[in-house]
Amino acid sequence: MFEFFVKRKDDASVEPTAECLSIPAIRKIWDRDTMRSKKKARNDLSLVYFGGYYNSPYKGYGDDGKWEKLGEQFKGDKEWRPWKDDKVINKALEVYKELQLASSHSMSLLITLRETLLVSEQTIKDIQSEVRKKSDKDDEGTKDLKKSLEYIEKLIDLGEKLPKTLKRITEMEENVEKELHESKTRGGGAILESEMPDDN
Repeated sequence: MFEFFVKRKDDASVEPTAECLSIPAIRKIWDRDTMRSKKKARNDLSLVYFGGYYNSPYKGYGDDGKWEKLGEQFKGDKEWRPWKDDKVINKALEVYKELQLASSHSMSLLITLRETLLVSEQTIKDIQSEVRKKSDKDDEGTKDLKKSLEYIEKLIDLGEKLPKTLKRITEMEENVEKELHESKTRGGGAILESEMPDDN
């Protein structure tokens, strides 16, 4: 597993590594920016990194919230989305995500567990909503009590399982970070000198 991007110390953007630029879908973003500073390319690659990185600081917002934040920060538009506004960035995102999954079994398992957790969280919200609806409809408080209790039992069951899932996710994150660290110490590639633009 190699490092795809390195964060720049001076701002919020990222720099592609030499190996990363060997991937055609990502190279296309770099090459289409003809300015020497490559400011637009770095901005667009930041969207790929923060939008597709398995451990992105934006992951806690959920998919919709994440892209609203990223669109506002990097494109100045909360409504901006890669799949409708920039097919080049969207393709790079797809490739980046696929390569992360393929690069490590631990990474693949971690992402699967996270997706399971998100589905469980949404299920809990849906069940809570159903319980409220049943309560609101039933003036006497007894008509749909059995159905409400079934929903509550499902909530309790999920509540018991989620801590185990969270613990497993934490363990998987540690495994992935360990693999990433070992990969870097074996020589994760930085951007080539010939690829590094002059910021002046």
